Amino acid sequence: MKGTEANYQPEQCFDGGCSDHPPHMHCPFCVKSDCYTDPVILKAHYRVKHVDKGIEFAGMFYMVSNS
Repeated sequence: MKGTEANYQPEQCFDGGCSDHPPHMHCPFCVKSDCYTDPVILKAHYRVKHVDKGIEFAGMFYMVSNS
C-alpha cells in the first residue's frame, strides 16, 4: 500500500443526492459525510489516515506473528 498516495487522484463529487455543495470531493475509504474542497488536503488525509495506518497495522501484525 505504500506509494499509493502518489497514484491517488481525487475526483470531484457529482452525485445529485449529495447534501454537500459543489465543488467538493470525498475520501473513497471514509463515510460520505466528510467532504473536502482542496485536493491537497484530501491527499494528505488519505496518506495519514489510510496509507500510514495500513503500514502501522502491517508492522504490528509482523511483530505479533513473530513473537
